[in-house]
Parts: sequence; C-alpha cells; structure tokens
Amino acid sequence: TDKVILYPTTGILKAGKLTAVMGQSGSSKSTFCNVLCGRASHGIQKGKVLINGNSFSGNTNNLVGFVTQDDIMSPHLTVKETLEFSCKIRKNKKNSEKVEGVMQKLGITKVQNSQTSVISGGEKRRTSIGIEMVADTPIYILDEPSSGLDSESALSLCKTLREIAEENNSNIICVIHQPSYEILEQFHDIMLFREGRLLFHSP
Repeated sequence: TDKVILYPTTGILKAGKLTAVMGQSGSSKSTFCNVLCGRASHGIQKGKVLINGNSFSGNTNNLVGFVTQDDIMSPHLTVKETLEFSCKIRKNKKNSEKVEGVMQKLGITKVQNSQTSVISGGEKRRTSIGIEMVADTPIYILDEPSSGLDSESALSLCKTLREIAEENNSNIICVIHQPSYEILEQFHDIMLFREGRLLFHSP
C-alpha cells in the first residue's frame, strides 16, 4: 500500500529569518527539509520549490547549505583548517577572508588552532555550521542543531543563529525538538508538522 510521507506543503520563508521546524517523531519534518535541499532519495516526489520566485531542481549546493545532526569532520584538523578545507573544495577564492569572518560570527575564533577532537560539543556544532557557511549560500537547513548540547550552549547557539540570519539576510531553518521557552523565543517563525501535514506556520 502506498503511503504519503509528506503532503503538499505551501509556505513562504523570508530572508533574514530564523525558522523552527517542529513536530513529533515521524511527523515528516526531516523529510520536508530533505526535499527543500534536494536530499530526498526515495519515493515519488511531485511539486515545486521556489526560491525568489524561481523553481529549482537537482543540485542545490549553491543555494542551500545542509548541516546534519552529526558533527562530521576530521579529528586531526584544527577548526581553522577544517573551514579552509571546506572553502577549497567549494572553490571559494576568498578563502582566508571568508574563514575569518565565519569563525568570528560563530564565536569559534578562540579555538581556531585547536584540533576538532578536543573542542567542546557546542564548539563542534558551531564548526559544523561553519563548514556550510563558508559556502555563503542564501539558505541554511540545520537538523537539530541543539541536540546533545546543555541548555546554556543550546540557547547561546540559537541566539547566534538569529543574529547571523538578521545580519546576513540569510534564511536559516532549524529542525528542533522540544525547545525551551527561551530557545523558542529566538525564532522568528514556527512551522509545526503532524503526520506529514503542515498544521501551523506563523511568526
């Protein structure tokens, strides 16, 4: 029997906003984000995703940066080397300048010369986000960025993401699970999914 994982979903996500995507396990919030960034690899997909009024399909690397829940990086590289490597594989010519700017915005300059194997969980998460942000895409999708962090680190990270969204006029979308009231306050918009349907979308 065919099963619909994600029903037709319509909404507008504006630049300069930090958006929370919420819902119980199995509500298709992760599927929604995978479709947005072209990572959905199975099933029949219909419909369009529009960015600035333009439909796109296929490779979205120049439009969307995706940060997984797991911090995937070499334990032998420093934070700075990790971001520099990300710049090189993306052929970003402003390598040094971009890396310095991203480290400053994410608050990881103080650990730039430390190997990623010895930094804290919060610093690893910020480094993972930095790996995508050096690509300078207009949209970033983060899969549970506060997962595994203590409440203070999680709140600090969400405040940083809000500042980056506003300052860079970026669209940052976060899948988030059971946030505290203080964390939820950092988001401009909320999208609530249930059983594959978007139930609520509002500032």
